[in-house]
Amino acid sequence: MDSERAKSAAEAIKAAQTLAKSMKTNVKPVSTQGPGQPTKIQPSGLPEPIKGGGLMGAFMYFVAGLLALGIILMIIDYWFFPIFKRTPGAPGFILIPGTDKSDLFWSTFNDVGNIKIGLPPKKDSSQPTAVQLSTTTIEGQNSYSLTLDIFIADEYPQQTIKSHKDVQRTFFLMGSTVAMPSMTISLDNEKNTVYINVYDNNARIQTAVLDNVPVHTPFRVGVVKTAYAMEAYLNGLLVKTVQLRSRYLDPTTGDTIFAPSNIIYVPPSQGRGPSSSPINLASGIKVLNLRLFGEAIQPSEMRARMDDLTSLSTFNNKKHKNTISALLDEFFA
Repeated sequence: MDSERAKSAAEAIKAAQTLAKSMKTNVKPVSTQGPGQPTKIQPSGLPEPIKGGGLMGAFMYFVAGLLALGIILMIIDYWFFPIFKRTPGAPGFILIPGTDKSDLFWSTFNDVGNIKIGLPPKKDSSQPTAVQLSTTTIEGQNSYSLTLDIFIADEYPQQTIKSHKDVQRTFFLMGSTVAMPSMTISLDNEKNTVYINVYDNNARIQTAVLDNVPVHTPFRVGVVKTAYAMEAYLNGLLVKTVQLRSRYLDPTTGDTIFAPSNIIYVPPSQGRGPSSSPINLASGIKVLNLRLFGEAIQPSEMRARMDDLTSLSTFNNKKHKNTISALLDEFFA
């Protein structure tokens, strides 16, 4: 019995050796030297590499390395500590492109116009070239944020408003009409104090106050409003927090953010002839770089976004002859 098993095993080994020899003689090496040229075998027994194959191999290794590094960074970012940040000022080191969901308006004076909320603006046939602006970012949100850059060129409005000194100079107004706002931002008539006002359905007002705002130099006002509180920022720094006592109006479909030039006050008639001429409340105040956020952003993001504050030369509409003069103006501004 054992002799038969040994004989069978010997025959199997012999058959395998015969099959291996047959495969070795039948397989022809692929030419690495081009059509019609024999394959060169190196002393190690391996075929000579294809010319140019080293460069392609290095590229593939480089791509694979990048992919591996990306996966490792994502694991570290998710499980250990943040590496990628989704918004300016968020934890992390690398800002992910395309994650900014805010809306930016009024980058230049040419595109400053009314902004319709939730609906595309109606075209005015008398102004076919006017810029049509709209946003859905803050539509229906009870928590939202905004920032705007301001330049007070004329701090003496009393001569303009004359007998209506109690009417504040308003340079931001959002609401269904100018007379029915949900939020306004205005400047005191006698001192450089800014008031951020929110309104409820009964026209009751709550105000956050920013004292000692700059004059003749650009500055930024930021507002963060939630259902329960309102925060006021000056140049990226939190200055005032107000606890809201009522349910104040939220941006609604069909509301308008009015361009400063369209915030018009019509004095009431005194019963003795026609009423006084309409007054532009934003006279002497310039506004640019309005940004809207559909959420309550963090103080870190307010600070981190200060690097795009509108320059003095932009507010003054200076046309520089060369780059050197522009840089000098920015340096001494």
